[in-house]
Amino acid sequence: MPVQEVVLDNPAAAQDLQGRHSVPPSKVSRSDVAFPLMTPRKRAPSVADALEQVGKTMGVLTIRGTDSPVQNTETANTNEFQDDTSRPPMSLSDLPLEVQGKVLDFIFGDMHSVYAGSTSLRGKSVSSLMRHPRRKAVSDLALVSPTWRDLVQERIYRHIKIKGTRAGLKESEEFFCNHSHLTRLVRHIEFWVPVWGDKASLDDRALNPFLGPGLLLDGSNAFHQLANFPAHERDLIPALDPLSFSFKLCVYSATLSEIFAHINCFFPHARVFTLEGGHCKKSNMIRQFPQTLFPNPKQRLEPLPNIRTFAMRGAWNIMREYTHWATIEKALPNVEEWHCGYAKPRYEADVTINEILSRLPSQLRHVNISLDGMYSKDPTTLGSSFPGSPNPHGPQIQHLCESLGQVLPHLESLSFTGKVCECLWTSAISALSLRKEEPRLKHLEIVVKSCCRQRVTERDPDTGEPITHELGGVIADGAGITNLVFIKAFERLVLKTVEALPLFPSLEYVRIRFIDLDSPCTLLNPYWLLEKTRVYGIWNEEIVERLGELKPEVGYVELGDGIECAGASYHKRSSSNPASTGPGATADGFGTVAVSTSVGSSCSLYPKSKPKSIKTSSYKVVAEARGQ
Repeated sequence: MPVQEVVLDNPAAAQDLQGRHSVPPSKVSRSDVAFPLMTPRKRAPSVADALEQVGKTMGVLTIRGTDSPVQNTETANTNEFQDDTSRPPMSLSDLPLEVQGKVLDFIFGDMHSVYAGSTSLRGKSVSSLMRHPRRKAVSDLALVSPTWRDLVQERIYRHIKIKGTRAGLKESEEFFCNHSHLTRLVRHIEFWVPVWGDKASLDDRALNPFLGPGLLLDGSNAFHQLANFPAHERDLIPALDPLSFSFKLCVYSATLSEIFAHINCFFPHARVFTLEGGHCKKSNMIRQFPQTLFPNPKQRLEPLPNIRTFAMRGAWNIMREYTHWATIEKALPNVEEWHCGYAKPRYEADVTINEILSRLPSQLRHVNISLDGMYSKDPTTLGSSFPGSPNPHGPQIQHLCESLGQVLPHLESLSFTGKVCECLWTSAISALSLRKEEPRLKHLEIVVKSCCRQRVTERDPDTGEPITHELGGVIADGAGITNLVFIKAFERLVLKTVEALPLFPSLEYVRIRFIDLDSPCTLLNPYWLLEKTRVYGIWNEEIVERLGELKPEVGYVELGDGIECAGASYHKRSSSNPASTGPGATADGFGTVAVSTSVGSSCSLYPKSKPKSIKTSSYKVVAEARGQ
């Protein structure tokens, strides 16, 4: 490093120069270590100071250095320039592969894992977890670099959707035969079978080449005219509906055997399989095997041992009895996660699901069942899930809630949408007493469409046999925030959930909610949410007391009424107060509401935001305000 020295030949001038440019010592630094450099001067020399030194000898200033700093600087700059020219320019490919993947994830979305349990059952659809809606628009990113080509292709072909027709299978076969290297990238394969659409008129010559130029079919003699022409494979009429031409083109749909064989041949690396059956009135069920004159009784679907997650959407068009499910189950021996969704509630669907639950495969760990995906309010579907049969002389069917409870200890997560009642936990506790292993249940989500009628068992005074009665009548079949019978049933379901918490030590997430889009106040729809040690939703004195006794570490975030009463006192108590959740809590600690005689309009009771807690007695106030 160059060392410089300043030498003054005139000692007097040196003293004068030091005196004029010296500054008073600065204040002591707050740091414990003294600053090693001198404090810079606080003012620049003035012109007057320079004129005073005219004619005076200022001394000779000599700068001596051990080395030339200018020469060293030029040499250093030359070396750095040579290094820069020899070093290749930085590009996007020089980033770590993980960073490049994060950049693409920001555009495409996160790449979710395809293994069972990794896809959350809480409010997410399996069909949209790995599919990017704008993947065609961003496919040009594959041209950035060879590395990006692989990364973009991995994200584009991770989830593919194929039309479940013979033409769709043929198109997929031709594409992946020409691009066989892309088959290893497919992790989620989805087939949608158009059983509801593609309607065509009977005189469409493009779809029926057997129609001559002078032949037109009308509704009166269409069937007789079709009988005079040779049959074609695609013109076969469904056996269950020989005279219906509304869904004529649905016979072009591929069978399940063709779909399973296509997956087994081209997508051996797929882990998630979604089958979309659609929904419409009087739709035909997807055939499992091609229609033949003499079907083989031993025919089976191609096994898919690598599939871990199986999702059925529009399940009514996929299976309508247990034998249909048994055929599919044998072809999916290693499925650990099962999603099944019906668009509208049907009695046959309840019977099928009930029988499946009674024979649920032991390897299943995650189950998502929706018996009412459209939240229908059709009065014909309302009724109790009480054991019964449409045929009085037929076999009695087990209560669906009891079947759910029996499989609850064997699952890690369960999501259910439909009619439910507190029998779920009664059956689960009974099944748990017969099980030696600890229950694995971690997540539970229930969307309550309505609650089953309350059942009461009595003894016949004459015969002594037990007789079960249903209470509530038709009112118990309805649901809503002004239906106090439903609120009581929902309250019993929550109370049984609280009492079952100590028996399921791994259970850390429970969400029970009622969804009513036509509710006068959707913010007051009853719900109960448990997230580890924090509780939200409906409450009453008994629920809070039982929760404090059985799970002292779990408590409500706050205890409030959930409504805004005009002219009434509105008390809240935080769960941080031990008296609010402990067994010795007083009546004043439950956030009681003292409603005045003039409550006002019902709209004044509705909260402006979703309340963290709702007292069940508030629903009675709302019902009285609405005159119900």
